[in-house]
Amino acid sequence: MLFSHILHHQVVPTGTHDTVGYVDGLLVDPSTGKVAALRIGQSLRGDTVHWKDVEGFSPYAVAVVSADAARPAEGRAAELLAGDHQIMGKRLLTAAGDQIGRVTDVEFDPSTGRITRLLTTDGPIRADYLPAAGAYATVQRRA
Repeated sequence: MLFSHILHHQVVPTGTHDTVGYVDGLLVDPSTGKVAALRIGQSLRGDTVHWKDVEGFSPYAVAVVSADAARPAEGRAAELLAGDHQIMGKRLLTAAGDQIGRVTDVEFDPSTGRITRLLTTDGPIRADYLPAAGAYATVQRRA
């Protein structure tokens, strides 16, 4: 699944039609290679849905365990949010510091949150080449 396919989707508790917010970002933890949380906008409850609270995806919404799933970021998600580890649109650098493009999308497994590929202006890159993402850039290790 591509992150662009869920961007701006409603976040809805399972079994209801209530909207608790809209997806406006993806927090990827480079140390695990997984989605740590979804950033949520237009929510009165909080700015984050942690991955463990995501129930599934439809073409129009992200299902979460309850309305309380949208809450302030905690733990690793809070660290990633504070450090601006959003990778969409970031510069893509080699480990030597050479710019090779920008991240245009992120492909992930919707059942596990594991990042499978980064789509870039330089072409697709396997996610196992993602050692770091920070406020300035995403760093990529070539095989």
